[in-house]
Amino acid sequence: MDSTSIPAVLASTSSAPLWQTERSTPPRRASSDMTCDTVVVGAGITGLAIAENLSRSRSVVVLDAGQIGSGSSGWNAGILSVDTTVDLRAVEDQFGEEQADWLATSLSDVLNSTRQEFANDRLWQNGRTLYVATRKSHLAYLLEELESRQKYKMPASMLSEQEIIRTKLQGFAGALALGNEHAVHPVALLQHLCRSIESRSGLVFENTPVHNWTHQGDHFTVSCGAGFSLKAKNLVLATGLKGSETSQSANINRGLIPVVGNVFVTQAGEDFAAMARESGTLAMWDSLQLYHYVRYLPDGRLLVGGEETPGAIAGKVLDASNPQIEKLYQWAQKHHSIKLPPIEFCWRASLVIPADGLPLVNLQRLGKSTLVSAVTDGLPFGLLLGRLIAQSLQTPESPPVQLTGMLSGSRRRTAATRLLQMLPGASNSSPARALALRAAFTALRLRDLVF
Repeated sequence: MDSTSIPAVLASTSSAPLWQTERSTPPRRASSDMTCDTVVVGAGITGLAIAENLSRSRSVVVLDAGQIGSGSSGWNAGILSVDTTVDLRAVEDQFGEEQADWLATSLSDVLNSTRQEFANDRLWQNGRTLYVATRKSHLAYLLEELESRQKYKMPASMLSEQEIIRTKLQGFAGALALGNEHAVHPVALLQHLCRSIESRSGLVFENTPVHNWTHQGDHFTVSCGAGFSLKAKNLVLATGLKGSETSQSANINRGLIPVVGNVFVTQAGEDFAAMARESGTLAMWDSLQLYHYVRYLPDGRLLVGGEETPGAIAGKVLDASNPQIEKLYQWAQKHHSIKLPPIEFCWRASLVIPADGLPLVNLQRLGKSTLVSAVTDGLPFGLLLGRLIAQSLQTPESPPVQLTGMLSGSRRRTAATRLLQMLPGASNSSPARALALRAAFTALRLRDLVF
């Protein structure tokens, strides 16, 4: 019999200020013993996407220690970009052209299909994102990116400095315009997935922490805090950084770099609403200040993020006088010819960055049961993992080859990942590991700055 305990999920009790939404139903909390095909622990983007796909043909129950949107999936900027999700050239170098092509096609397909199913047009944007070159020397890199996207049949084009100025941006030598990009209200997306699950008789329970689980025979027993349990054939652990500190997820946890990001949102401005409407621009990324970015919301608000540091914290509301927020505001104003409106919301939250940029998934067959551990960075990969992991549980004898290869926790790793995995212990709070994570974060930033 195998067993483990699951520590409390790193989360706050409410979603980030910008994304607060009215809840159509009160939080549902599990209160009795149940039996189902699959239990999913964690109601972030990955857990809910897995459950939504499984609910089409299996009975599924989702358990979360907090509320929907209270973890990192509900504190992000809501940018759904294939280009900023993955470096196709690095994937091609490591896994080959065929796998890079599969990844580009699959990410685009899952975003387009999710868009078609999403009911609220007002909360979903389609258009382009701009990857801007702060220095002329960076244009060569953008041209390489252009060649890579064209190779994999992804829409992209170069903009001149004059074309950028007409977009009301300034201080850039050029830009790569990336087409067929998306942005979404992240908490609304999570709630949409919940409604889809429950419409097919699946169950999503909030405020229901998991204390431990055991496996015996052909089923798992998952014990919850109120003294009741769930029995299931399969168990999926999709609890993010803190949850990945279980022994089953230690291997993938050591391949992650936790990062703290700062974000602010301005009040609405008609000039910025017109800019986004006329140019079709959803977001902008700076080639020098990686990873500073701006998302242009339809109502004329700007969401600006960056000033990242290594570490892991619970989501925290900030004051506009915070030094990191002030630096972000100055950076954003420097690069826009339109005066920025005042700040309305600002916050700080954690995310995890896999050292090689790709999700980490472990599949373990225990007789007729399957144990899955999954960690990723960002909404697009969460949606893709939902599709792939659901497929692997529906046909366990032939899981998608990507889950046992390119996206597997046991795949061939980069030098940075191998170094992180050599460190003892899974906890990111240990002094030795915290020092190594700071060094790994610095190395990533130096690599980006000297590309």
